[in-house]
Amino acid sequence: MIRGAVLACALLVGGLWWVRSRPGPSLYERGNAAYAAGDWNSALGFARERLRTEPGDREAQRLLARASLRLGKEQPARSIYGALGGTKEMNAEDLYLLGRLLREKGEQDMAVECLSQGLSRDSNHPELLREMTSLDLDADRLEQAAELARRLAGIKGWQSAGDSLLGRVHLAQGDLDGAVSCWRRALEGKPDTQRTPGAGPIDRKLLARALLRLGRPTEARASLQFGKRTETDPETAWLLSRAWLQEGRLAEANQALATGRIYRDEHPLEPEPAPFVGAARCGDCHRARHQDQQRSLHAQTFWRVTDLPETLLPGREVADPQDPRWKYSITRREQQVAFESRHEDRIYRSLVEYAFGSGDRGLTPVARDEKGRSRECRLSRYADGPVWDVTTGQPRRPPAGEDALGRALSDDDLRRCISCHTTNAPETARGVGATVADHGIGCERCHGPGGHHIKAVAAGTEKYADLAIAQPGMGRGPQVVALCGECHSPRGAQKVTRDDPTSVRFQATTLTWSRCYTESHGKFDCMTCHDPHRDAKNSAAYYDAKCLACHGGAALTAAGDAGGDHSKRPASQGSTCPVNPATGCRSCHMPDIIGIVPHSAFADHYIRVRPERREQGAPSPQ
Repeated sequence: MIRGAVLACALLVGGLWWVRSRPGPSLYERGNAAYAAGDWNSALGFARERLRTEPGDREAQRLLARASLRLGKEQPARSIYGALGGTKEMNAEDLYLLGRLLREKGEQDMAVECLSQGLSRDSNHPELLREMTSLDLDADRLEQAAELARRLAGIKGWQSAGDSLLGRVHLAQGDLDGAVSCWRRALEGKPDTQRTPGAGPIDRKLLARALLRLGRPTEARASLQFGKRTETDPETAWLLSRAWLQEGRLAEANQALATGRIYRDEHPLEPEPAPFVGAARCGDCHRARHQDQQRSLHAQTFWRVTDLPETLLPGREVADPQDPRWKYSITRREQQVAFESRHEDRIYRSLVEYAFGSGDRGLTPVARDEKGRSRECRLSRYADGPVWDVTTGQPRRPPAGEDALGRALSDDDLRRCISCHTTNAPETARGVGATVADHGIGCERCHGPGGHHIKAVAAGTEKYADLAIAQPGMGRGPQVVALCGECHSPRGAQKVTRDDPTSVRFQATTLTWSRCYTESHGKFDCMTCHDPHRDAKNSAAYYDAKCLACHGGAALTAAGDAGGDHSKRPASQGSTCPVNPATGCRSCHMPDIIGIVPHSAFADHYIRVRPERREQGAPSPQ
C-alpha cells in the first residue's frame, strides 16, 4: 500500500513537471488560431512578431499576407505574395483572397485562374465556392454556377448562402419555381457564425420578383412585409405597388407608387417582374408598331422544325465544302427533319430541333444526336445563292465520328442561342407559354413582360398613375447599348478586342469604342440610327444624313466631333471631311467587312478614321 502511494506521488510530480516544461504553441500557431477565429488584427500581430525573429519563415509570411488582405491592406499582401513567387505553394485560402482581389480590380481572367486553382486544392472551401459561383453568374456560366452553389449549400453553416446563390442561378435560367424554393430555404435558414453570411433584404426582393412573375402577388407582398414594419426604400415600394396592382387594389398600389416611382424613373429599361403576355396582346393597342415589328427580321429569328418550309431544305445530298469525302443530307420525314453526315460506309444521324436565323444572311439548324446531345449543325444555309456552307465557328475540316455532325452544345450554349433568337428562352425551350407564338423576337424581349402594363392601362391613368412597362426610349445611351448588347455583343466566355477581325459581328461592343459614342455624353446609341421596330435601312444617303446632322456645317464643334483627326478642323470651315464633305460617310468610316461570316457582310460599327482610306480617298457610294 505504501509502495502504491509513493508511485502515485511520483507520477503526479512527473506529470506536473511535464506540463510545466512542455513547449507552448508557437507564435505562428497562435496566429493561425486567431486567423481561424476571424481575429485578423491578432493574426497580423503574431505573424509580425514571428518574422522579427525568423524573417525567412514562409508560413508566417503567408499568414501575414492573408491577414493583411482580410484587413484591406492590399499593397503589403501583394508584395509578400510576389516575393514568395507564383501560386504553387499557396493553399486554398491564399488563392481565394488573391482571386477576390483580382476580381475587385477587374482582372477577371486571372481571378478565375486563381479561384479554380484554389478549388482544386480544397473543393469545399466555402468562401472560394461563393466567390466562384458569383463570378460564374456574372459570366453567364450557369451550369457551373449551379453545381458550385449546390456544393456550398451542402456545407454546414453555409446553407443559406448557397441557396441564395442557387436562387439567382435558377432565376437566370428562367426556373422561377426553383428560384422561389431556394430563396425560401435561404430566408428560413440561420447562419452558424457571424462570418457565415445569411439571406437578407436583397433575397426578399428577389423572391418577390419571382413570385410576381409567377402571378402570385399576395405571396410577394408577404416576402416584403415581414417583421413589425415594411422597408420603405424605393425599390421595395415599387415592388409593393406592382403586387397591389396585380391584386387589383389600386388605392394601395398608388400609395406605394408615391415612394416607388423614383425607382422606375432611375431604371427605365428594367423589365417588369410580371407575367409575359405574348406579342399578339401588344398588337391589340399598338397595331401599327406591332405590325412593323412582326414584319421585321427580328421577328423571324427562330424556327421550330415543324415550321421550316420545304424551300429551306437542300433536297439533295451536299458535299462538305472543305472535305468532299464527307456528305450531308437534310431531309424531312413526316414531322421530323433529319440531319445526317456520311463518310464512306459510316453514317451519323441527328434530328433537327430548331433553326436559328432570319434567313436574310443565313439559317443554322440545331439538332440532337442519337446520344441526346445538342449540336450546332456543321452546315448552314446562306442566303447568297442560296448555298449550304460550313457554319461559322466550326472546325475547318470535319472532325472524326459523331463530331462531324457539328459542334456539341452545352445547356448553357443552347440557352444562349434561344435567348438571343426568341422573346423568352425558358418558354421556348418548354414549348409552353404566352410567348411561344412569337416565332422569334417579340415586343417583350426589349420592353419586358407586359402583364403589369395591361393591368395599368385597363385601370386608366386616373386610377393608376404609371404605365408599368420598360421604356427603352427613355434610357440614356449606355443603357440602350447595353440592352441591344444582350444579343449584339459576345456572350459567355467569348471576348473580342479592337484588333480582332470577328469583332464586326458584335455591333453593340464595337460602337462603344467609337468617339461618336464616348464623347456624346450619353446621347449617342443604337437608336440614333436604327428604329428597333423595323429592319435597318439599306440607303447610304440615310446614314450619311445621320452623320452630317452632327458633323456638318455649323453643327460641328471641336468638342463634339467624333471623326478622328477631323475634330481639329474649325467649325467655320463648314465641313468635317477633307475627302468628301457631303457623301460617303458610312462607306469610309463604317465600311462593310466581308469574309468574317461566309457569304455575308457586316458594317463595321467601330466608327473611326481609317488611314488607308484617308490616303487613297474612299469611293463615293453608288
